[in-house]
Amino acid sequence: MIKNMKNNLKKYFSNGPKTFFVVMLLLTCISVTMFNMKKAISVIVDGKSIEVITLKSNVTQILKSNNIALGSKDQITVSLDSKVKDGDKIYIKKAVNVKVAVDGKELNIQTAEKTVEDMLKAEKIVLGDEDKITPLKSDSLKPGLAVKVTRVNTENIKETKAVKFATETKGNDELKKGDKKVIQKGKTGQKVITSAVVYENGKEVSRKLVNEEFKAQPVKEIIALGTTSVYTPSRGSEIR
Repeated sequence: MIKNMKNNLKKYFSNGPKTFFVVMLLLTCISVTMFNMKKAISVIVDGKSIEVITLKSNVTQILKSNNIALGSKDQITVSLDSKVKDGDKIYIKKAVNVKVAVDGKELNIQTAEKTVEDMLKAEKIVLGDEDKITPLKSDSLKPGLAVKVTRVNTENIKETKAVKFATETKGNDELKKGDKKVIQKGKTGQKVITSAVVYENGKEVSRKLVNEEFKAQPVKEIIALGTTSVYTPSRGSEIR
């Protein structure tokens, strides 16, 4: 038994340099592999760069391991399940809170869009051709921005209005002074007025005449006024 132990020890020490070489070679391979797997990437959040050294390749894992949270409305330039390589850059735009007053409601919206117009499109808020918006559609979004949409529409409205008749007087020597007689009775006319009426959020703000036409012309009234002086003596009939 003692003889066997001596033989084993002799055999181990005789193979020692070979074993050491294999172990060192294995460690070197592991080190080289890890070095090759190591990646330096940049994560740019709202313009601020975070340099990350990682062995991971999955974007979600990289963000999680570096405590970079991604909100539901945040925007990222790569897919979360994509793989990255050394030197890659990942851009993240954090969502901001804005208020939008539209259609009688005030909406609190989280968005990472660049401009007011982009945000409205993303939120499916459709603007009409005449609608007004403040600030401008091209303005950049910033935290706490208040956006107001004013719905504007124009309607052509027709109205029928009464037109007063004119009155004309004529002297009549067949009537004595102070007497009146209606020769032609006046008649009220009618005209149709077309106006362009502008509404903002359902309230009228302006009205402009587009057209008017008579449906019935007014008929003027003609009145005869007596012009003849009459003298009545104390006895007898009137003398003109």
